[in-house]
Amino acid sequence: METVTTDRCYGCGKEIGYYATGSGLRSDGGISIGLPGTLCADCAPKVAERVANPPGPVRVPEITEKAAAEALDAGDFVRPTEDAALFFAKLFPRSAAVLSAAGNFMHASGLKKTAHLFYSDRLEQTDDPAFMKLNYAAICQMDGNPERGLELMKQVPASTPLYTIIMGNLLKDVGLWDRAAENWRQAMTLHPRHPVAYMTLGFYLAQVLGDYPAAEDHFRRCCAAFPENRQFRAYLGDSLFFQDRKADALRTYLEAQGLPRSGRDADAFEMSLNAMIEECRKALPE
Repeated sequence: METVTTDRCYGCGKEIGYYATGSGLRSDGGISIGLPGTLCADCAPKVAERVANPPGPVRVPEITEKAAAEALDAGDFVRPTEDAALFFAKLFPRSAAVLSAAGNFMHASGLKKTAHLFYSDRLEQTDDPAFMKLNYAAICQMDGNPERGLELMKQVPASTPLYTIIMGNLLKDVGLWDRAAENWRQAMTLHPRHPVAYMTLGFYLAQVLGDYPAAEDHFRRCCAAFPENRQFRAYLGDSLFFQDRKADALRTYLEAQGLPRSGRDADAFEMSLNAMIEECRKALPE
């Protein structure tokens, strides 16, 4: 059964109708495309010339910078990665939010060289160069070039969102662990719902310093902030295990096992967790 609905042309704002038939759209005085949505007959030729071949089935009534960035973060496109990223970049050629999302999308999709070139060409050509440089510094860190990342961060104000997280990761990669930890502690206060700083500070306490009592305190704080995160619960178990508190560690590992699985490494993490559970059971009396 066909459903008649209305939308506004994102080009001129005029209200137009269309019929939704299953997953397809038949226009009534307009043209519907995968993204940005619906165009009236007057606007369609102008927009098609500028943004031909939209990348995939992204459905939004009005294309905005926020919607474009979110679409790139989701990365669910039919067309090739570079085409999709460049489509949004042409729509918002000066938006740091959109351009950084496009660069990150290409990088995450394996087009690392293309992503570096994309960032390098646009660092100063946006409405927020500091935000672009911050994101590019993170890309450099992930690709094993923290020195380049630190050079970029010299041009980024410390008040920029996520500055302390990215700066901490860069400092860690050049061996400045104490300064990195200072940044992660600040990040936990500034960004209490962002797990990366919690995770990296915990690694520092447990794996670098070997301070398991401090790691235990830290991961208890992590579990309070992220009660459904099984990694934090398991790392709390590790801090107990290496204090020779095997019974407490076993209880904590079993709690972690009951929490939701997530992430691409879920299977590998499950194997590691099961191995630690077995180690505890071997160490404990029957």
